[in-house]
Amino acid sequence: MSATPTGAVNAIRSARRWPAFEANRRTTFWINALLTIVALAASYGAALGQAGFAEIYLGMHGPERYVVFLIIEATAVALMMLANQTALAGDSAAGLWSLVWTVTAGAVTMQIIHAQAIGQPEAAMVYATASVLTVVLWRAKTRRSLRDRLRAAGMIEDPLPRYRPIRWLLRPRETFRAWYLALGEGVSDPATAMDMARADQLYHRAAVTAQRTVREARRKGEPVPDLTSQQHVVPPWRVTHPDAHRFGVLPWHHHTPATIAAAAEQAQLEAEQTVERLSSERATKQRTNGTRKAVGSASVPSAPASPVVAQRIPVDSPTVEVPPSQALGGSTMELESVQMQPLLPDLRAQLDGLFPTIESGPPANGSFRSLIFEACDSQFDPEDPRKPGEIAAILAEQFDSSEIAAITRYVRQWRTEVLEGRRDPARNRRRTIAQRTVTNDV
Repeated sequence: MSATPTGAVNAIRSARRWPAFEANRRTTFWINALLTIVALAASYGAALGQAGFAEIYLGMHGPERYVVFLIIEATAVALMMLANQTALAGDSAAGLWSLVWTVTAGAVTMQIIHAQAIGQPEAAMVYATASVLTVVLWRAKTRRSLRDRLRAAGMIEDPLPRYRPIRWLLRPRETFRAWYLALGEGVSDPATAMDMARADQLYHRAAVTAQRTVREARRKGEPVPDLTSQQHVVPPWRVTHPDAHRFGVLPWHHHTPATIAAAAEQAQLEAEQTVERLSSERATKQRTNGTRKAVGSASVPSAPASPVVAQRIPVDSPTVEVPPSQALGGSTMELESVQMQPLLPDLRAQLDGLFPTIESGPPANGSFRSLIFEACDSQFDPEDPRKPGEIAAILAEQFDSSEIAAITRYVRQWRTEVLEGRRDPARNRRRTIAQRTVTNDV
């Protein structure tokens, strides 16, 4: 029951985004200006020390002695910029960063040697620190924008949620569970991580209770109880959607995996397209039949009107068509088919429960699920090549319901149970026919 579903990293995608701090232009300008001034000052101090090293040990005088600073410090900064570009491209920049710090170590060594040469070893602290700060400050100046771009590209994880020390002190187990689940699922919102921890605890309680019930039933030699009527709240990273019906659970509605959400949207779209296609095909067929009957009524004399006999109309019967009659003067005009769908609720009420009625509003899960399962047993085959969305559209039209997403979910559950051998459509079909026969006889 604790198997991790595929794509569990995206389970909390709708609530996992970290609220990034967006500074205004004024704040950004002053921060960058301050870093630039400090970095230039550090670069100037490093340049003085390396220029002195070039004058003492290399015999260079004049402005050309600053070439050493350009070679050393500029090389380190250029390698750092190249490492940033390499990281943005998705490649490893470890080799470039090792070169950056190797060059920086060489610059620090030159500063220490220069300070000892001039007889002031204490100056090595200033010059060496200046060389290190030159790289560190330029790195700090570019690191923020680099990480923002890497996070936007999905190359690094969002930061972990942070909790106050008082929460860690008073509720350590719940806080650690939230932090642990957030680490595994990539969640940054503290409230979302806490909801995950509480839902995970509810799942464990429900799972332990179900296992204990099954174990006691097997120990006593009794049949395993059916837990499908129970409504547990299960996190999506704990039970996959196809396995949820085994334990009588429903997916956690606050955080639905991205794969399940995409499948639900696709099923909804397929159902809508199927309804539109069936409606257009039916309208075209009705117009064609109406035209043919209109032409036939013009050439063949009409028979005397016969008394209307009430007949039982099956649930899946096509739309009733009314041909032109002499009441309209025997004209050959094309008549639109009369839609009997709005009359079905009244017919169902008058025919003493012949048709399954659906209560207004969202139906109860158990009764509506049973109706869908019975309809699938009597009308469809588990190996039907049609998609669940298309079958759900047909059932939604029969039951006059707009809950296409729920019907699609029940169709998938029915197909899974039949394929796994836990449901026999033929036996259920015979039982339904027998019940209807008894009802009709009564």
